[in-house]
Parts: sequence; C-alpha cells; structure tokens
Amino acid sequence: MNEQHPAVGHIEGMGPRPFSKAAMAAFGLAMACVLCMGAAAGGYWHLNRGEYDPADALMLLAAIAAALAGICCAAAAIIVGVVSLVECLRPNPRTGMRARGLWLAVAAMAIAAMPLAALLWLRAANG
Repeated sequence: MNEQHPAVGHIEGMGPRPFSKAAMAAFGLAMACVLCMGAAAGGYWHLNRGEYDPADALMLLAAIAAALAGICCAAAAIIVGVVSLVECLRPNPRTGMRARGLWLAVAAMAIAAMPLAALLWLRAANG
C-alpha cells in the first residue's frame, strides 16, 4: 500500500513529488543576473556612442550598479543552486521522496557561472 511508484514519482495516498523551492529561487536569481548584466551592457553601449553629455555620469553610475548587482545575483544563484542540488538529491526523511528541480538548479548555476567566469577572466587579464 505504501510502495514507491517509479513511473509516477509519488507514494500511494500522497500527492506528487514537491518542487524544490530553492531550485526556483536559484533560477530566479540567475534570471535577475541576466537582466542586470543586460542593463549594464546597455548602459555601457549608450556611453560608447561617441558624444558626451553631463547626464552620462549618472548613466555610468547606473551601469556600474547594475553590473555589481548582477555579480551579486550570480554568486547568490550559485550558492542557492548548490543548496537546491542537495535538496533534490537527498530524499525527505519523512516521505522518502526527493524534490523535483534538479535540472533547473543545474541550469541556474550554469547561467550564473558565465558572468563570474568573465569577471575572473578580466581580473586575471588586468593583473
């Protein structure tokens, strides 16, 4: 009566396997990182247009803030992604089921790793 159904992924009498909230949070942080990096790239592209306007100082500050926020979101996405990997790989002691969302956590960490790798590469190239 209380046997695991591998095809369905849940125990008889219980609902389906729960989705990992940490995996969803990691993916949300990774998407916030992508948006911040896009905003920073757009700001830098705007500053590279060839003419100077005194208001461009605010654009530079906004682009730097967006880039820093993107790096912080990327680091947080990696940390939360590792937590969600552990959550998805270990069965719940009460129900014996593992949470869904393993590949969502892996995708979030892969997306967030790109800006961090670029930051490390740029720091290594500039000494």
